[in-house]
Amino acid sequence: MRLNFWDIQYDPKDLKPKHLIKSLLGFEDVEQTRLLNALENFMEKKKEYLIYFVERVTDEIAPDYRCIIPQDMYLTLIRDRLINSYYRSSE
Repeated sequence: MRLNFWDIQYDPKDLKPKHLIKSLLGFEDVEQTRLLNALENFMEKKKEYLIYFVERVTDEIAPDYRCIIPQDMYLTLIRDRLINSYYRSSE
């Protein structure tokens, strides 16, 4: 039987080195909340300018968008990634 990487499950509490745990979990709760609040405030203040950047850019709006921008990036995606601890650092 072969072991599939995606089937491996671990409990972060079982990992001993604290720096490893922090790197796996991303931002701490306080940092994550602060970032989410800053993003939400920014989106609220600048909503008239950000209307096209909140959701994924559709082909109807910009048919050649994916030719120019190789990786989709929009504010809802950033917010969801923050919530799900996708980002490990501010860099």
